Amino acid sequence: MTSPTKASSTDRASWSSWSPRTTDTGASRWSLYSYLKGIGVDVDNVKSIHFYGNNNRISSVEGTELRKDKARFEFAFTSRDTGAPVQWWSGTGLKNEFIVHEIRRVGIYVKKPVPAIDMAKNCHLSADGECTGIMPYSDGNVAKGTRVYVDGKMVGYVKRRLVTDSMMVGAAAADPSENKYSVAKLLAGLNINVTSIKTVEVMAGDDVIARATGDRFNALDSATTFSLPAHNHGKVRFHIPAEFQAQQSGVTERDGLGSAVLVYTNTTPPADRNLVAISEDTDTSVLVAAIDDGRPVAQGTQGNGGGKQD
Repeated sequence: MTSPTKASSTDRASWSSWSPRTTDTGASRWSLYSYLKGIGVDVDNVKSIHFYGNNNRISSVEGTELRKDKARFEFAFTSRDTGAPVQWWSGTGLKNEFIVHEIRRVGIYVKKPVPAIDMAKNCHLSADGECTGIMPYSDGNVAKGTRVYVDGKMVGYVKRRLVTDSMMVGAAAADPSENKYSVAKLLAGLNINVTSIKTVEVMAGDDVIARATGDRFNALDSATTFSLPAHNHGKVRFHIPAEFQAQQSGVTERDGLGSAVLVYTNTTPPADRNLVAISEDTDTSVLVAAIDDGRPVAQGTQGNGGGKQD
C-alpha cells in the first residue's frame, strides 16, 4: 500500500490528487476502492484481494464484498499519513474474517484463479504444508531498485542492466560504481517525456530530499546525476544540485541515497510536504527500505514491500 500524501520508509509513492476522509477526531482514512481504481486496477472485475501481514499471514476481501460496500473498506497509516498501512475495517461477516492489521504486501486477482488461503493457518501453503512467503504466480524476484512513479503510478525501477553507457555523464570512472548517469536520460529510458514534467521529487524513505520544477530539472540535466553503488540492493545515489535541496545556511550540491523518484506531469505534489536536508539519517531510511524490499515477492511490485495484480 502507498500513502496518497507521503512516502514511507518502505519506499511508497505519493498520490497527491487523492484526498482522505477526515474523521471527527481529525484522523485520516483512505478508501481502498478509490486507491485501487486510482492506480489502474480493474476494480469492477476483481475476484479477490489478498493482504499479506507479518509472518506471511493473509487476510482477504472478495471483489463482490468491496463493490457492495465501498465505504466499509478503508485503510490508515500508523503515523498519520506515513508509516505502515493498516486495515481499518472489521472482518466480521466477510468470507475471510481474519485481519492482518499491518499490510506488508498486496495480491490482486482479476483474471487468474484465486489461490487458496489455508483458513487454519491464514496463509498460502508450500508443498511441505508450511506457510510460504512466495506470492502465487510469481517467480520470487523482487523489484528492489529505486522506483520511478509518474502521477502516482509506478512505471519502473532502476536495474543495472537497464542503465546504459548512453546515459553516462562525463568519462567512465575506473570503478564502475562511481560512474555518473543522467537522471533525465534514465526517465526518458522509461518512456517519460521529460519536457512534460511539471515537478520532480526524490524521496529517501519518508522524506523528500530534492524537488525541482520541470524547467529547472531540464536546465540542470548534466548536474543532476546518479551512480550505482555496490551492495545497495539497487538503490541509487543521487547527486543533487543545491537549489533542489532544503534551503539552509551553507547548502551545497550533495550526494544522497534515494528510494523513489516521483514525477508529476498532470498532478502536483502535496503542498504541505517540506524538503528535508540530505543526511546520514535519510540515507539510513533508504537502506532500511532496501532490507524490507528483500522479501520473496512478485515481479512488478508496487508500494510497501511489494504487490501484484495478475
